[in-house]
Amino acid sequence: MTPDLLSFSVQDYAAWAPGLETRQAWQAWARHPVFPETASEPKLQAIPALLRRRTDLLGKMALESAFQCMGELENIPVVFASRHGEVARSARLLTDLAQHEPMSPTAFSLSVHNAIAGLFSIAHSSTANNIAIAAREDIVENALFEVCSLLEDGEKKVLLVVYNNALPLVLSEFETQPELPYSWAWLIEKPGKNTFSLAKSVQEAATGSGHGLPQELEIFRFFLSGEKKQLIQGERQTWLWSRHD
Repeated sequence: MTPDLLSFSVQDYAAWAPGLETRQAWQAWARHPVFPETASEPKLQAIPALLRRRTDLLGKMALESAFQCMGELENIPVVFASRHGEVARSARLLTDLAQHEPMSPTAFSLSVHNAIAGLFSIAHSSTANNIAIAAREDIVENALFEVCSLLEDGEKKVLLVVYNNALPLVLSEFETQPELPYSWAWLIEKPGKNTFSLAKSVQEAATGSGHGLPQELEIFRFFLSGEKKQLIQGERQTWLWSRHD
């Protein structure tokens, strides 16, 4: 038997994508994982208008899921995980630079990978640890190593926020999987109720088993589905996800 690398408990969750704004909508999506063809943005009423105006769709989605999942809790460590982060802002800045246009200082300050984590800390008046990571196709698994390390260091709860958006057109040739706008968040504790485990697998996931979804959304679909096991094909590793009720 392959030993588990990680084991953790998901105590609560939240998710947001255009046309998928409620738990009921996400549960229906998990049974038929097709994104609605619609355009909308989170209202993001939990943060001040000044900060809200500084965020684009990516930031609004990530913050909406984070605030919904955290609820009334305060000073909880957060791991923010995104394949591309604010790359759209960076692409716009580089385009301005190539065209000899002045770059926006605000856009520049929000183009770094931990910009959304910083906005969250300001909006939530949080002094807790926050981490922003990128790890290509294996973003969720690597983020969970960070989460479980924080739990082993004594934290009682850690919030994981996974989010992404389509690459800007100028970078679209570098896509390696479908790119969709979404965010989801888990409130994670040490193993208990609603426990999941993660292990490496020598068996590869079957071709076509991923519902045509980005890896991060296939993991979230598995979480919602109630299925007991799921093989997820990473960049260099197949991951075995298991549910232990």
